[in-house]
Amino acid sequence: MRFASALSWRDKGKLEIVAWTGGNHPRSMGIMRNNTVTDYMSSDFLPLLTDDTCATALAFYREGVSLDNPFYAFLSFYKAFSVAVSDGRARGQWIKDKKNNIDDPDAKKRLEELESNDVDVSIYLYDQGRHAVAHADREPFANPDSTDDHFRFSCDLCLMRNFTELAIEDKLGIKRRCTISREHLYELEGFRNLISKEIIDCFKHGEGTNAKFEINIPKFSTLLAQKRHEQFPLYQMKILQTICFEHGLVFDFGSPHGVKYFVPF
Repeated sequence: MRFASALSWRDKGKLEIVAWTGGNHPRSMGIMRNNTVTDYMSSDFLPLLTDDTCATALAFYREGVSLDNPFYAFLSFYKAFSVAVSDGRARGQWIKDKKNNIDDPDAKKRLEELESNDVDVSIYLYDQGRHAVAHADREPFANPDSTDDHFRFSCDLCLMRNFTELAIEDKLGIKRRCTISREHLYELEGFRNLISKEIIDCFKHGEGTNAKFEINIPKFSTLLAQKRHEQFPLYQMKILQTICFEHGLVFDFGSPHGVKYFVPF
């Protein structure tokens, strides 16, 4: 189950637990959609959930992503958010401090809509969102038969999800896939001893074409290409030229046999 939650977090995707079974072969469980069997799955960027708090947060997150009901999906996201920001009195201020970090386009649009109507988002998500789903003995509460409530929660879901993802990353240290991509860890592997942090930060800020820097490049390098679980070392590669642009570099490598390879970072 923790693997399922980690996978859902990494891929930001729905992962349903259809049923439980056993045996020595994959068994169809009666839902014939998107059936695929493979002997390889990349473990890149998959979080290792050894901490119970982190595992619980991602469990609620997976549930929120996977539920088709917008009311309970919202509540699951809020539960994950509550696990990450454990001090209930600090949640409202955390939302106010982090609202400018919202980076999902739909969530940004919903945030702008609410604030254009003078809505305090931190109070709104708690009272009109969390309480409305969790309670039915007092107003406001979410009525499953109300199309207005259904539509409102469908609109709010992306915003609550984005806040939840930011909270898990900020408070629990579990990086989002987009954060890992921005850090260029994969492209920089092997170059870290050659390129200083100052130069890397320069490219991250989009200042590469205007910067002046020196990089000591070895005469020959070994490149490692990977396809699924197979790896192919390329020996005696020599840099033929370096192309610089705003957010990165491209190294043009040549093999002893005259084959060219382009390696960006």
